[in-house]
Amino acid sequence: MKKLTQYVSKKTSALLIVGLALSTGFAGAQTAGFTRDLDLGSRGADVSRLQTLLATDTNVYPQALVTGYFGGLSKAAVEQFQAGYGIPVVGRVGPMTRARLNTVALSFTGVDSHAPAISSVNISVSQNNATIAWNTNELTRSKVYYDSNAIYMTEAAGQMMEPGVSGSVAQDTTLNMSHSMTIPNLQSGRLYQYVIVSVDAQGNASMTMPATFTTQ
Repeated sequence: MKKLTQYVSKKTSALLIVGLALSTGFAGAQTAGFTRDLDLGSRGADVSRLQTLLATDTNVYPQALVTGYFGGLSKAAVEQFQAGYGIPVVGRVGPMTRARLNTVALSFTGVDSHAPAISSVNISVSQNNATIAWNTNELTRSKVYYDSNAIYMTEAAGQMMEPGVSGSVAQDTTLNMSHSMTIPNLQSGRLYQYVIVSVDAQGNASMTMPATFTTQ
């Protein structure tokens, strides 16, 4: 869950409300769920739960106001949520958005539009193998693309989709923060390029620029 850090000086009271709501908001969303369409002018406890959930990511709802009233700020936050999760950006909560909100609420992780950070990359090589290790700041599944030729990358085709990378791939589909991938059956004395791609549970992806290693 992201810590609310923006607007503290101007909206302290609102943040206190959010802080209290966050302690119970996910449990409420889990038991009650989002069961009706929400749009400009909607009021009620489910609007408060919506605002509480969206406020867990300051990129989505920086104002972090939990009022129980669906106004312009809530509409803008819903649009950010929809864009981040690959849902048509309509600014209202309909069936598709309700389904995603309920999935996020049940996960107890909060809204997440932040790509994971890749750090501490380390590589060890032998004659025919290379082991690449790295860390991420959140749970991710990961891939290592590698090739003895130049690696080419293309932008993701849409929201919550991975970028395209050429070459062979080794992957681990389990969610971890500490990663280690061994690439077998390499040619000895050969220069290889590699790219790391890590994707969190919400589909946010990060990738490294191509780097190289040489087998022994």
